[in-house]
Parts: sequence; structure tokens; C-alpha cells
Amino acid sequence: MRNIHPAAWVGLLFNLALGWLVFASVTSMDISTLPAAERATAEDFIQAVLAIRPFFFGLLVLQAFSLALIASGRGFGLIPAALAAFFIMPTSLIYLIGCALSYNRVKYADFRPAPPGAARSGAFFICRSPYLTASRVPAAIFAVAALVSFMLLHALDYTLICSGLAAACVYCVSRASKNPALSLHEEYFVFSPAFFATPLLVKYDEVEEARLEDRNTIIFRLRSDAGTRELRWNLRNLDKRDRREAVTELGAALETHKVPLR
Repeated sequence: MRNIHPAAWVGLLFNLALGWLVFASVTSMDISTLPAAERATAEDFIQAVLAIRPFFFGLLVLQAFSLALIASGRGFGLIPAALAAFFIMPTSLIYLIGCALSYNRVKYADFRPAPPGAARSGAFFICRSPYLTASRVPAAIFAVAALVSFMLLHALDYTLICSGLAAACVYCVSRASKNPALSLHEEYFVFSPAFFATPLLVKYDEVEEARLEDRNTIIFRLRSDAGTRELRWNLRNLDKRDRREAVTELGAALETHKVPLR
């Protein structure tokens, strides 16, 4: 379970704390002082909330099971994770982010992660500036939605939920701004294979072959001490306006190191 990102555990514990808080509050309600007419309504409400308790905690068990699947390298674990999170929105946003981070941590575990700041530091070889990730627009939309939800929930005094939404909002906006999709340097290039993946550092002299497949994917064959490995990069992670120029400059950089992009 060491491959699970801490955000997934935080999200799971956040949902558990929320469930405990809600159900404990409901069961401790004293409705004896209410008028008879309101008491009947309150009793129906309490029974309705308590009726979903087994379903809620069953979803938490499913979330934990999905994390185990993801940690073992089974990508289909994202399906039950998303399904379980859907019924506990918006508080499951942190959990979903953690699942995506965990999945990509396992998927790209055999490749070299870029050190902090590598995408922006150093002298650029050809690239005038790092190319932005296409996920910056969805991240901005998510930020607006999260902030709106934050304000609404804050008005209703749901402090715990507000804190989770604010954390998810800040994290996604920060990730979109700090992790460019592609950055070319003199001896290496850095790219983000997915929005919730750690940027990878690839040295030009490690690349044996690079080919463009279906205009949307570049497949790199990399040499290492363990043999030849294949790394796929979905170009949809690049901002659409920059995609053609970025691929051209990456191809030129590879050509300079005698590795044509076919």
C-alpha cells in the first residue's frame, strides 16, 4: 500500500469523519422538546438519515477496496473508486485526486521523476518557454466550482466540508500552474504524461526511438540498465494551441541528438 498517495488516505479519512459527524449528530438529536407536529417530521428525518448509514459506510469500504486495486497496479480500480465517490460528492474530491495520483504513481514508477523545479529551471535548448498543460482550463473551471460550493457550504456552516473543498481547489490550481506539459532543456526534456502524474525527466541520450502514433500519442523507446522500456505520452495533455509547435520543437531537439521523431 506504499504506492497510495497520502491525499487518498486523507480523502478517505475525511469521508469517514464526515459520516461519523453526521450520523452521531442525528442520533444525539433531542426532539422531545419539539411540538407534536414538528416532532413527527423530525422523527421521519432521523429515520431517513439512519436508513442510508449502511449504504454510506458500504461506499467507504468500496473506496478502500478500490485503493487496494489501484496500489496493486490494476487500473480498473479507478472505476469503482469513481462510482463510490460519486455518491459522496463533493467531499470525495480529495479522495478522487488521491486515487488519480496513486494510479499514476504506480503506472510511471519505473521512470525517472523530475526533481522539483526542473521543468522551469536551467537553460532552455530550443523551447522559448514551457508548454502549458491542457488541464489548466479544467483546473480553472474546477476552481470556480469549488469556490462557489465553498461559499454556499460556508453560509450553511459546514466548516469541515468547506476545508476539504478549499484544499482540493488550491491543490489543482497549483498543480496546473507548476507542472508544464513539456519543457525542453539542453541535455534532457521534462514532460507531464498526465495531469495527476509526476513530471518525468528523460535524457536525450536515453532515447533509442520516438514515433508519433495516431497524431495523439508519442511512443518513446528508452534504454536503461534494466533493458529497453516503452513510454507513451498522450499529446492531449498539451494545450491544443501549442501542440503542433511543441511537437515540432521536440522533434528538432531529438534530431539534434540523432533521434528522429517518425
